[in-house]
Amino acid sequence: MRDVNNIVKEGLKYSNAQFLPNNQPNYYKVIMDLGKSIGTKGETKIQVIVGADGKIWTSYPIK
Repeated sequence: MRDVNNIVKEGLKYSNAQFLPNNQPNYYKVIMDLGKSIGTKGETKIQVIVGADGKIWTSYPIK
């Protein structure tokens, strides 16, 4: 869990994060490209679903 928190923190700090609407009201999708491999299949981006209250609901690597 600590690694995921560090990846999200790094992504918000250093990448050009995209903040997008999500399928559910009051939830947002944040996509960050870290420019390095963070997933087991070489993914370089992470997608984070955030509630309007700022809590992270889920995060996972994407291509």
